[in-house]
Amino acid sequence: IEWGDHWRVTLGGRFDRAVTETINHLTKAVSQQADSAFTGRAGVVYLFDNGLAPYASYAESFAPVIGTNPSSKNYKPETGQQYEIGIKFQPEGSRSSVTLAAFDLRRQNYTETDPSTNTTDQTAAVRSQGIELEGVASFDFGLNVTAGYTYMETEVIESVDPADLGDVLTPAPKHVATAWADYTIPEGPFKGLGFGAGVRYRGMHWGDGDRTLSVPAFLLFDASVHYEWKGVHFGLHARNLLDKQHVGSCYYRNSAGICTAGEPLTVIGNLSYQW
Repeated sequence: IEWGDHWRVTLGGRFDRAVTETINHLTKAVSQQADSAFTGRAGVVYLFDNGLAPYASYAESFAPVIGTNPSSKNYKPETGQQYEIGIKFQPEGSRSSVTLAAFDLRRQNYTETDPSTNTTDQTAAVRSQGIELEGVASFDFGLNVTAGYTYMETEVIESVDPADLGDVLTPAPKHVATAWADYTIPEGPFKGLGFGAGVRYRGMHWGDGDRTLSVPAFLLFDASVHYEWKGVHFGLHARNLLDKQHVGSCYYRNSAGICTAGEPLTVIGNLSYQW
């Protein structure tokens, strides 16, 4: 909705209904559960003439969860509410922009797997809040750059077990940063050939809600090469280019701390054709 020359308002809503049928192959018991909800979203932004655009938004979510808990009861649907305020700067006529935002996300009936017992259960309510900084730049000579940083804190805010209150979510690092640059040759005999390189940083996080088992931070490099010609697209992407050894996750099992290795050097190729 356009209101005057500068105000923009967004309103939306949807109704969801999901029916889940669970069959116990051991007892042959069949149970059904029907869940429904109306969710809405709203946003407002003010467009300044100089390219600044402060905004605020609110959104609700509803997601049925398939399966049963350790007590053989169907999971309740997960619901959520997200509040966000921020400001975006994009000069007129430019394809580059910078966005700074603060968010507060609350989720009810959050589903989490306990690796020590390999069972999944629902926590009453969790909260994630933090800030995001994102920059995008696109240049006429074929270079595109994106970068982002997120600072986030998480905690259990409601639980049937009072001992869980204040626990952090796992895995949920406080600091995450990414950067990627891609260059595609725009003209000449090598037109359509491109190269990309980037970096991923994940800060230290906890392997358990009580903050006793830490997972070290890591910094990984990625790279890609791609070529497009007359509708044919070929790409080769390498993750963890330097094959750096790092810890992917940690958890407790039978009171012993266990850690798993992170993703090694992985190369993925793709070939597609569009007409």
